[in-house]
Amino acid sequence: MKRNLVILVIVGVLLLGLERTGLFGGLEGRLQTTFNRLQLAFYASSRQVTTSWATVLQIGNLRSRNASLEERLALLEAENGRLKKLEEENQTLKEQLGVNPEAKHDLKAAAVLGYTLATSRGFINIDGRFKRYFYW
Repeated sequence: MKRNLVILVIVGVLLLGLERTGLFGGLEGRLQTTFNRLQLAFYASSRQVTTSWATVLQIGNLRSRNASLEERLALLEAENGRLKKLEEENQTLKEQLGVNPEAKHDLKAAAVLGYTLATSRGFINIDGRFKRYFYW
């Protein structure tokens, strides 16, 4: 280790001395051209490796996302199948009840707020306005 450091210092001092005396003039331009080309080659190869690695990571992320989307699609198709069965059952019930789908009805969504459990006959409280008897 010390030996390498000593050699490096000696070579550095020698190169500085050659530059100061002007003996290094013609060789300096050729060395700079060579090292510039080497530097550009190393830069280009490192960029290529970096780009390739980024591409591999993106492909991995896309495959993971694709698998996630395929799983979601399968779940949605299963839900769609279940809803189609409910749609068929709903249509059957409408036919049994004789509901005319083209007739206009004034329908409102209502939330059941509460009911009594204390007696065999009680009330259902819908939106705080309507109370009806029911039996269970």
